[in-house]
Amino acid sequence: MTIPDSASGDAPLRGDASPSSSSSGSSHASVKDERPMVPRRALVVALVLATYVYSLETMVTMQYTSYAASAVGHHDQLGTLASASAVVLAVGKPLSASIAASGRGRALCFIAVTYSLGLALSATARNMPTLFAGQMLYAAASSGFQIVLQVVIADLSSLRRRGVWNGMLAAPYLVNLVVAGEVVQRTLPNWRVGYGMFAVIVPLTFAPFTYLLYKEEKQHGPVAQPPLNLDYKGLGLLTLTLSLFILGSWGATVFACHLIPILFLHSLRTPNPAIPVRLLHGAILGSALIGALDFASFYLGWTYLYPFITVTTEWTPRAVSYFIYTNTLSLTAAGLAAGAILYATRRVKWPLFWGLVFRLGGVILMYIARASGTTPLLIVSQALPGLGGGLANVASSISAQAAAPDRIGEVSAMTLLLAEVGNVAGAGAATRIWKRYLPAELERHVSGNGTAGEELRRELFKSFEKIMEYPMSDPVRAGSVAAYRAVMGRLVGCSVIVSLFPPLVCYLLTDDVHLADDVQVDVEVEADGHVEAAAHERTPLLHSEHQD
Repeated sequence: MTIPDSASGDAPLRGDASPSSSSSGSSHASVKDERPMVPRRALVVALVLATYVYSLETMVTMQYTSYAASAVGHHDQLGTLASASAVVLAVGKPLSASIAASGRGRALCFIAVTYSLGLALSATARNMPTLFAGQMLYAAASSGFQIVLQVVIADLSSLRRRGVWNGMLAAPYLVNLVVAGEVVQRTLPNWRVGYGMFAVIVPLTFAPFTYLLYKEEKQHGPVAQPPLNLDYKGLGLLTLTLSLFILGSWGATVFACHLIPILFLHSLRTPNPAIPVRLLHGAILGSALIGALDFASFYLGWTYLYPFITVTTEWTPRAVSYFIYTNTLSLTAAGLAAGAILYATRRVKWPLFWGLVFRLGGVILMYIARASGTTPLLIVSQALPGLGGGLANVASSISAQAAAPDRIGEVSAMTLLLAEVGNVAGAGAATRIWKRYLPAELERHVSGNGTAGEELRRELFKSFEKIMEYPMSDPVRAGSVAAYRAVMGRLVGCSVIVSLFPPLVCYLLTDDVHLADDVQVDVEVEADGHVEAAAHERTPLLHSEHQD
């Protein structure tokens, strides 16, 4: 009896299983896609080009955002902007998964247009609402590209090789450490030119990749995966819940907490929920929790790191850029090493566990470094979490995919979505801490009485560029440095507490699965109607005559 793809969607899954022997009353069906595709080499080249430009743009424009918020007089809203972007990233995952399932080429074309529009709006922003609109479109496009990238990598590679592919496609971050620093040095403080430049470059470099994917779909029909039926009610509840958390008031937070069980029950009763909670068990639940907690910890310390380093040091924009990218550099190097480690050992649990332990050690080191301000200690405090995070990210994503090999799109979307929920929580908490404690610390450390003193502190709070106008020897700058260090201590202290939990979750929930060389889902229907699915060898969806 042949089972269509849609019927295997709800089957109990084993991430690492051997073929079951046939017995009376059971039959065996292999779900395969043997269609010829576009040349693999051309597709890989186009994929590398797109990921290179994506990494360069991400590394550069991240620094523009701080200057843009400061230029429109709302630097204190930087965390709110990051939280709102995280909501779009989270909600965009299921939408992007649905679009990608119905056509990779169409999805990428839509993403490129949205990307360009978001960057263009950011470049022309004269007020905070326009900047918000541009950043929201930008976040939506970034969310879509992440999903399409994961789906295409799954098409191209076996489960065992997937970590190597992820590491290889992160390699451009190594090159862009230098390139991005030079771009930042040559463009800042004119951030508008930088945004406008990438608004043109991104769609042009995405075009070859889009064309090859669209050509394959046009010649051979859509991918043999039905589009997801979107859960608009669930997405609405999720958006409302996360938005209420961003507002930060006590009443909004309480209301959001009441919405969480409603969202959970809705997900259980809906056939295709925005958050498929039925998949949240075992290794998938572990990966989702690890991602959410790790992102929350990261963004607690990261959201205001750029203005912190800029204010507390006398580094040039190039030097600040290199420092900020230290984490990215070590993250990428560890990702490459993780792919090799997972390929050689065929295991994910213990690489994931030790990666999270290294990440915790780095965050503790950052707590020490923010007070002393010594350059070597600051650099190591960024490199160590990057090494641990790179190892953990690759292992965690593959652990979840191994648990449900025939539902890669859904699993990737859900784990990435919950990671962005952690992003919202971390950036939102950072914003609340920053707004609550920085004015008090400035009042404590920056002298000045009366109306003039209050106005000065208000300007220092709203724009870190105002602080940069004073030399380090000036009492205003020195007081601002002390205030920034005090508040950063609170942020990193909270980050340390949250970082304690992911290693524990990994130890308790992550399975020490064996990574096979195969990527096919075989489906069996037994006499009692029970459906089982196991991963076996198949022909990758995207292939050429010469497979590796």
